Amino acid sequence: MPARLIEPVARELDFRSPVTESITPGKVRDSIAFSEEGAPGVPQNYVIIYEHRDFEDRDRIRVLAVTEHQPQLTFSLHVMDFKDCLSSLRWNLDEGIVVQFSENHEGGGRIYQIWGSGEDADTHNNGFGDRASSWSWYRTR
Repeated sequence: MPARLIEPVARELDFRSPVTESITPGKVRDSIAFSEEGAPGVPQNYVIIYEHRDFEDRDRIRVLAVTEHQPQLTFSLHVMDFKDCLSSLRWNLDEGIVVQFSENHEGGGRIYQIWGSGEDADTHNNGFGDRASSWSWYRTR
């Protein structure tokens, strides 16, 4: 499962920079079809984030249509009523796309990155449980 936690590095943020600009996400899906087994099929370039470990409680999920958002901007999870709630997630991303969750609203603090396809049933195991306040994405190629 391609995912990693990056410890924060002291840095000065330029809040005019598109990388750290916080804007309200305009294309967020609040529901998605589930298979009969109860596991969601994750469409290409989508991330499904869950409030609870082990993908529990389908009423408290958010679905991010990643590439429908502008790359290299920081999107707040506060406006989605999902601040500091991320405990598990599933994703399916094109090669070269990286989604980054940040501990702080403006994109700073600890960073948790995902790429490829996969899932993390418990982000508490790697020290990032209930820490995500924002997300962003970028292409590596």
